[in-house]
Formats: sequence, structure tokens, C-alpha cells
Amino acid sequence: MKKIVVLIVLIALVTGLYAGGTQETGKKTVVFWNGYTGPDRPVLEELVEQYNAAHTDIEIKMEIMPWDTLFQKLMPAMIAGNAPDLIAMSVGRYAEYAQAGKLASLDDLIKSSKTLDVNKLVPGMIAAGNFEGKQYAMPMAFAALVMYYNKTLFKEAGLDPQKAPATLAELQDAWKKLIKK
Repeated sequence: MKKIVVLIVLIALVTGLYAGGTQETGKKTVVFWNGYTGPDRPVLEELVEQYNAAHTDIEIKMEIMPWDTLFQKLMPAMIAGNAPDLIAMSVGRYAEYAQAGKLASLDDLIKSSKTLDVNKLVPGMIAAGNFEGKQYAMPMAFAALVMYYNKTLFKEAGLDPQKAPATLAELQDAWKKLIKK
């Protein structure tokens, strides 16, 4: 199942990451490691390209590698002081790096951001990035691996109970009909 990149909150915070970036002709460079080598890669590349085009003072340098390679390289890079400024990783992995003192808290960046309103994000996704009272991770993407639906409620709402929504648009349409019921 394809992952749908729904939110790149990290890039909204990137303006606060100047300290980690390097100077190149007046631009701040933000290095972003991730393992999106699959079908979601072009979407992420396009988002980064759009961000770079819209911001003349910051350049996101994205390094895409297989996830196993990323995690083999990450801790040695952190120890050597050559870690990327941004890292995409599953929510189950970041706590070990936060506990080791290798990640910076995002709390001050979130508070000072003029573009991010965490109240508009799914609370559970925000909470998942919190470790020992500090925010270390922000949601970037999510995937629905399994969807259950109640065929009786579908029928009562005038939907075909034998046909589950196959696209996001169909799912949104079904939600609207189910909510009205």
C-alpha cells in the first residue's frame, strides 16, 4: 500500500534550524536524511523542490538511502558530529536517540513558529513524538495499513456495503454521508 505524504511539518520548522545548517553563498543548508526510496520518493522530492524554490535563504539538501543504511550511518554520524539536521524515522525509533541525548527538543521551534499550529494536527500524532515531556518528533506521513468498515452503517447511509472506499476522495465522500446519517 502506498504511503500518502500528508504533512511535512518538519519543513515548516526548518526556518528555526539555522544553527545546524552550513553557510553556502549566504544560504543556510539543512541536510535531511530519509529512507523514502519507494513510490513516495517522487512526492517528497517534489515537496523539497517546491520548498527550495520558495525560500532563497534556505536550501534543503535531501539524502535518500535505504532505511537499513540510514540507521547504520546515523549513530556514528551523531557521535562524530556529522549528523543531518533533519531525519525521517518511524515513531518507534526516535526515543532511543532522544534518550541518548542525540536529538534536539523541538519545543522552542514549535512555540516560535509563525507557520505551524499544532492544535490543527491530530493530537495522537503529536503525542507520539513526545519523550519525557519534550517534543522530539513531528508527524510527516502516515499510512492506513488496514481499514475496517461497518457494512450495516454503509447500507443505512445509502452507500454500497459491498464496496469499500478505494481512494481518499471516496473515503471522504463516505464520511460525509455517514456523518449526515
